[in-house]
Amino acid sequence: HDNIEDIAFILRSVERMRGITAKRLHDLMPSLPPRPGAMELIDGFDPQNVAIISYGTHDLIRGWLVHHRMKKDLSMATIFGLRLAWKQSPDGYVIDGCHAETVVTNGNKGYLRDLFCARRQINPSNLLVLGDAPTDVLMMDPQNVGVLIIPKVDPDPGRMRYRLAGLKALWPRVSAVILTGQSGSLDPLIELRQLRRPIAPGA
Repeated sequence: HDNIEDIAFILRSVERMRGITAKRLHDLMPSLPPRPGAMELIDGFDPQNVAIISYGTHDLIRGWLVHHRMKKDLSMATIFGLRLAWKQSPDGYVIDGCHAETVVTNGNKGYLRDLFCARRQINPSNLLVLGDAPTDVLMMDPQNVGVLIIPKVDPDPGRMRYRLAGLKALWPRVSAVILTGQSGSLDPLIELRQLRRPIAPGA
């Protein structure tokens, strides 16, 4: 872990969630739609070769994936995120804390990427890394295909400044930048994957 203040912030957030039921978390799923093209893009890969590395909670991400799945069962996707601790109550299972050692920070994003590749025996040159913030560039490496997604318009100017902060130092890691509309659509990536280079005569 690289920043104890970030870790403490995440753990305090979970502490405020103590007592929330599993049903309440599940009921959130329909109100959290994926960005355009996201599920279609994920659906183009073997679910076993998909990983999500997030500051968020494992349970919420897992439920969200299952709720919004497309053609394939995404339960095989690997999720690196904060694991909640649960206990049974008259209202069902409620959040009772978390497992602090599962916090994702800037410092361990690259480690988790390497761990996933080792588990799945994925060659780094075959790895596509997507992110929408400079901190996600920490998961990218010149050996990988790293794509940074930046919205063309962001209603919060402070957030845009944060996205661009330090990007110059991280630039060598990035293979491509996609400047999207406000929706953050991933459709351009889907179109790129569907392109087929024509075979030249005699090739």
